[in-house]
Amino acid sequence: MATVLVAVSHPDDEALYCGGTIRRLADAGHRVAVLMLTSGENGRTLGMCAQDELAVLRAGEARAAAAALGVERLTILGFPDGGLAAQGDELSAAVAGELERLKPSAVFTFPPNGVNGHLDHVAAHQAVTCAVQTSREPGGELHYFASPAEFAEPVRPGFLHPAEVARMSLATTASVDAQEALAAKLSALGHYESQARSVVKFMRLYPDRIIAESFHLASGPAEGNLLSPLA
Repeated sequence: MATVLVAVSHPDDEALYCGGTIRRLADAGHRVAVLMLTSGENGRTLGMCAQDELAVLRAGEARAAAAALGVERLTILGFPDGGLAAQGDELSAAVAGELERLKPSAVFTFPPNGVNGHLDHVAAHQAVTCAVQTSREPGGELHYFASPAEFAEPVRPGFLHPAEVARMSLATTASVDAQEALAAKLSALGHYESQARSVVKFMRLYPDRIIAESFHLASGPAEGNLLSPLA
């Protein structure tokens, strides 16, 4: 069985973009690890805690979500939320260290446009892709979360312009049926109580992505890869 690493920017990204895939891979006997680059400390609190307590709260939510998805290893690096683009080589080195420890057969992360243009997502893409490309264990699979067919976000600070998001969009090469793992995915999303507004907004804008998770294969075999049995 394979070791799989899902590398994301914030707690809840993993459940939103590939929660069903994680659960299905775990159910198939694969070892799934999740790497979160930030603690999400600058997100909404919804009155559940003080702002300076949010990192601890979201870490607890992430652990509960990981258990629901069958994740074996959860690591939160704690880089600044909203500031990943300024971390440069230090961020790539931290990701490379996790690759060295796990030696995953497949890595999942954000595409060049960050899916929705979030600058932390874009920085995660750059850091993870750089770490994978310079890894001592070449030859593994690299999968990006695919962008929705129609992007529905407005212009806002901290994000790429929607036109740039659309221009950088990558084609879907695999779509995973998440319905078999829908209960686990919804359970994981439900654990992110502090981010309920963001989760509900995602579900409202992109309802199809709750039951079908799309990916772009950046490197690895087009046939017979880890996602092939899940299509």
